[in-house]
Amino acid sequence: MAEADRFGPSSPTRRHRTGGAPGTPRPELGPVVAELAADGIVPVLLGGRREEVPERYERAVKPVSVPVLEVLGDRDDVVPLRYAAHPNAEFLQARNANHFDVIDPGHPSWGLVRGWLAAH
Repeated sequence: MAEADRFGPSSPTRRHRTGGAPGTPRPELGPVVAELAADGIVPVLLGGRREEVPERYERAVKPVSVPVLEVLGDRDDVVPLRYAAHPNAEFLQARNANHFDVIDPGHPSWGLVRGWLAAH
């Protein structure tokens, strides 16, 4: 995989900008998770690549029958924009938000989520 296609900062000496979500009991784990997910979070979550655990991938890609919202911060330095906008999800980009801001209900970006939920 080309370095440009990796998720997030990959150098162990590079300072990670995202840190952890506010209020997280272990914010120092933010960079660790980002490094584990450098080649994509799916193999981390499913315990291997598609060719290693094909049965897990088959179960994981079942179509969903509920509305799905995908939110990405415009300052996200973990997930590049090119990996966003899943074809079966409504995509919203949060202004002035990093990777962890969009999962913090206290962050202003959650106004997007609340608005979307109210509409659905």
